Amino acid sequence: ADQLLFWRAYQIPFVFDTAVTFTASWQKIFSTDPKVGYWQQWRDARAGLDGIGRTLASLGPKSVLARGFVLVRDASGAVLTRAAGAREAAMLELEFSDGRVATRPMRVRSRRKRPPEQGTLF
Repeated sequence: ADQLLFWRAYQIPFVFDTAVTFTASWQKIFSTDPKVGYWQQWRDARAGLDGIGRTLASLGPKSVLARGFVLVRDASGAVLTRAAGAREAAMLELEFSDGRVATRPMRVRSRRKRPPEQGTLF
């Protein structure tokens, strides 16, 4: 009888602790509160990464070209970022959103008109 009482004394707290631990674990995993639930934290992080992915896609070269910009390369395929490099190149390749075009740079005269020279007043 003493041994049965001994086991009963330890069995009740063990069952209670087990029930509390499993309940807390369940809440920790499946809670919709992002401060508590693992799955909710994962869903929130995933949504944030999807947003970053969309931002990166909108800044990619193809989407920039689709907005009307042109990528300029010289004959060797190097990207030109300055007008001076384009003036010096013998051939240029222009990449649009729907294809590429080869062209040659032309010298353009300045469109600024010089003011007429004023003669002497005397």
